[in-house]
Amino acid sequence: MEETREALVQKLLDRYPKEGNYETAIPGAWVHRSERNKIPEPHIYKPMMIFILSGTKLIKFGSTEKVFSPLDYFLTILTAPVVSGIVGVTSEEPYLALSIDLEAEVITSLAYEMGLKPQTNESVKAASSVPMSAEMQDALGRLCKVMNNAEEARILGPILKREIFYRVLTGPLGSSVIRFNSLGTSDYQIARAVDWINIKEPLHKRWVM
Repeated sequence: MEETREALVQKLLDRYPKEGNYETAIPGAWVHRSERNKIPEPHIYKPMMIFILSGTKLIKFGSTEKVFSPLDYFLTILTAPVVSGIVGVTSEEPYLALSIDLEAEVITSLAYEMGLKPQTNESVKAASSVPMSAEMQDALGRLCKVMNNAEEARILGPILKREIFYRVLTGPLGSSVIRFNSLGTSDYQIARAVDWINIKEPLHKRWVM
């Protein structure tokens, strides 16, 4: 697993040799590179996943504070305020992450096809983190291979993002994602209310380094 991560990191560092936030050919997928530590600052995150590939990221969400290391990923289901920063990185060992926007329609369709229903007896979190499974890392590696080839990104990108969403739904955070994307649940109503507020007065910032 570590070999796979190191090969993927090196490929992305070669492809993105300078610090910055890079939009890829796959809609909603961005690569983030930083060679400097960054003091934790307030941000607004839209519903998305952040996969940490190299370096360390600090995120404070509500009363929870967590340090993310390589092979962790952070998921926020709602547009939400966070405090985030980058620690322990250098130009030789930069911070590198991939973010992917959550797509409610795709997730709802997948949950329906899989026969998944919201479990009201389980606790739900609007934001959380878990280590990447081997299957998630494999899917992420294949996504990275196609995301800067226009034709492959157009044809294979949606398929690979769908696989990544599938891995989320079948993983530890799946129950929370389903609850916030299922008609009739109070969590769904909260999510749509936040969406409406965000449409009226956009809050989110794309730069999530």
